[in-house]
Amino acid sequence: MATPRPHRSPRWRVIPVATFLALGACSTIFDGELGAIRCEQEGAYGPPACREGETCVEGACAAVGAPVGASCQSDDDCRQPWRCLDPTDFGQSGEPVCSQLCCASTECGPPAAGLVCWSPSGGGGSLCWPAQALGRQDPGEGRSGDSCASGGDCRSGLCDGGTCIDGCCDGSYCPGDELCRIKNSPLADGESWTCGSPPTSIPPVETCNTIDDCATAKCVPVEEEIAICASPCCSSDDCGSIIALGMKQPVACTQIDGLRACAALVPITATGSVGAACSSDTQCRSGWCVDDGDGGYCTDMCCTDSSCGDVSAFSCEPRPFADSWALRCVRR
Repeated sequence: MATPRPHRSPRWRVIPVATFLALGACSTIFDGELGAIRCEQEGAYGPPACREGETCVEGACAAVGAPVGASCQSDDDCRQPWRCLDPTDFGQSGEPVCSQLCCASTECGPPAAGLVCWSPSGGGGSLCWPAQALGRQDPGEGRSGDSCASGGDCRSGLCDGGTCIDGCCDGSYCPGDELCRIKNSPLADGESWTCGSPPTSIPPVETCNTIDDCATAKCVPVEEEIAICASPCCSSDDCGSIIALGMKQPVACTQIDGLRACAALVPITATGSVGAACSSDTQCRSGWCVDDGDGGYCTDMCCTDSSCGDVSAFSCEPRPFADSWALRCVRR
């Protein structure tokens, strides 16, 4: 008869904490189910820190949507407030990514995300896009007007003449001695709204004869024998009015040469705000009445969703305009 083998206690292997952490995220098991995966690299998306489609948030992996710059198929794929933007909607090529509309690169997330504010040619609007896809250097921290040695020093990924350059929607994006004006720069294939020193002291939205009369460097004909200095705008409410032919006339935000600008006159009776019912352009503050199939409503140019007023009812979207596209307020 065989001699029974003595009972031995199970041997447990002790894994050092450092080794355990090096293996990546850990998990907690309750009642046979996998609990939350712990993580250390805040903001890390997907493997190896988290499972596919999850982001490290406050030490735990969570399905909160893909981060800025990640590939996507719909807005639901992206972490708020980012949305899925398709470059083909802007007349360009490439795959959709989680992004958002912007006025300057400082609105495109942290520099480590690698996105900068880009103005596609032919249209009046800008969106956050991977710097490398645009041939720019990986962005740094420098804002518009800061000194730089290379594009990598600047949030826009662009250094021009030893100074960081970036886009703008108004003067608040610019250093104190500069304003948002039209310039040719590496930011775009042609002219774009860029922070810069004014070429003259004449303020925007005043009558002019040549571009030399305008601080924004753009003199735009609006009616026969009437031209005004264009200024940047995110809605027609930014544009005020001028005295033309002896009477006060509101100025509206429109698109001129691929640039969104205060550069159109509308009747003084044009008062309808975004969303107001309309049957004629002359009823809208923007001079723009559209019908998407559910009745006419006043729309307007826009920079971001907030330009459209009630963001629960309207969003800022690229839509065909003339022979190109423009950002305008659209019913959700």
